[in-house]
Amino acid sequence: MEIIKRVLLLACLLSSMLLWAQSPPEIPVDYEQVDLIGVMRGTGERFSLSVSCLPRNHEDGRAPAVSFLGTDGQKPKCVMQHPRLTVGGDLVPLPGKSYSDLADIALPRGVYVTSRTGLFILHVEGGDGVAAYKVRFMIKNKHVVAREVEALDASGETKVARTAF
Repeated sequence: MEIIKRVLLLACLLSSMLLWAQSPPEIPVDYEQVDLIGVMRGTGERFSLSVSCLPRNHEDGRAPAVSFLGTDGQKPKCVMQHPRLTVGGDLVPLPGKSYSDLADIALPRGVYVTSRTGLFILHVEGGDGVAAYKVRFMIKNKHVVAREVEALDASGETKVARTAF
């Protein structure tokens, strides 16, 4: 009787393994947009954010010589387009020049917001390997006041470049 139980258990395990082995593998998906809605801690101010990373349309009016972050000289898979941020119900204008070079954004995990005293910070991360970057949009009084880009320079050292607006 004990042998029969063991044989049946082994048969069940083997059939389960065969079914699992025949299951198609899970394949990652390519996200095109992320939407966030939340409340800032401390101030209680509500915000909403929508960020898209879409294939670059060569007819979009951008200069063809744009040097994209997130690529290693290759054609980007996607480029940040039409970000929309509201804070306290007011639209925060993001100048095109502040995001038009952001390519291959790591959606959905690479877009998030934080705050510091008096600042709302929009984080955007993209690329990978030597082309990886982190960008922080510093927003004060519902206006972008600066953009910080953290990326590797030619020597492989991490550098932060700040642009004021």
